[in-house]
Amino acid sequence: MESIGFRQTTADPCVYVRNGNTTAIVAVYVDDLILITETPEEMEKLKSMLAAQFKMKDMGKLHYCLGVTVEQDEQQKCVWIHQKQYILNMLKRYGLLEAKTVSTPTDLNVRLQKNDGVSNPVNPIQYQSTVGSLLYTAITTRPDIAQAVGIVSKFNSMPNEAHMTAVKRILRYLKGTMNLALKYQQSENGVLIGYSDADWANDPDDRHSTGWLKIKYPTTQYTISPQPVV
Repeated sequence: MESIGFRQTTADPCVYVRNGNTTAIVAVYVDDLILITETPEEMEKLKSMLAAQFKMKDMGKLHYCLGVTVEQDEQQKCVWIHQKQYILNMLKRYGLLEAKTVSTPTDLNVRLQKNDGVSNPVNPIQYQSTVGSLLYTAITTRPDIAQAVGIVSKFNSMPNEAHMTAVKRILRYLKGTMNLALKYQQSENGVLIGYSDADWANDPDDRHSTGWLKIKYPTTQYTISPQPVV
C-alpha cells in the first residue's frame, strides 16, 4: 500500500489513506477491501493499481460488510447504513424473535447493581456473548443504545437475572426499531457540536458517575430509511 502512495492511519491500522489532488481511502479486513474515492475515474484507477499488486475480484458497489448493510441513494446523494439483518440474527440466536417490543432501551425505574440479594446468577458466557453482540451494534450503526449497553457491560463477570432482563430489553427495543438507519450526506457548512453530561454518582455499588458525550453534526442523521429495509 505504501508503494502506491498510501499511508497507514494511526486511528486504525487496517485503514489506509492517500492524499493529493484527491483523497482515496482503503479499508482492509482479512481478504476484503472497501475502496473510497472522490470520483468514479479515481475509483477505476485505484482498482487498476491494486489489481497490479494483488489477485482481486471486483464485487461492485459496497452493500454489505461485517454485519452492516450499506444503501447508496443516488437520488438523494447520500449513504444509509443499518444492521437490520444483523439484529434479526441476534434475535433469532437469543430466542427473542417473538418478543414484545419496547419504546426505550432501558427502564428508568430500574437501577442495576452487582447483587440485589434477590436475583439468581445466569450463565456468564451467554451473557457476555449477548452483550458483545450489542456492543458491536452500538459502535457501528446504533448509538442510541450505547449508554444502555455500557451499563449492562459492567456486570459481565457475575451477571444475574436482573442484568439479563436489562440486556433482553435492549434486544426488544432493537426489534421495534430495526428499520432505523444512519444517513450520511454532504453539507456545505456543517458545524460539529458536542454535549457532555453525567449522572452524578448514581452507581449504587461504588458511587461512581457515568458520563456520556453526544455529538451533533448536520450531515449525519439518525432516521427512518426512506425505502423499506430488506
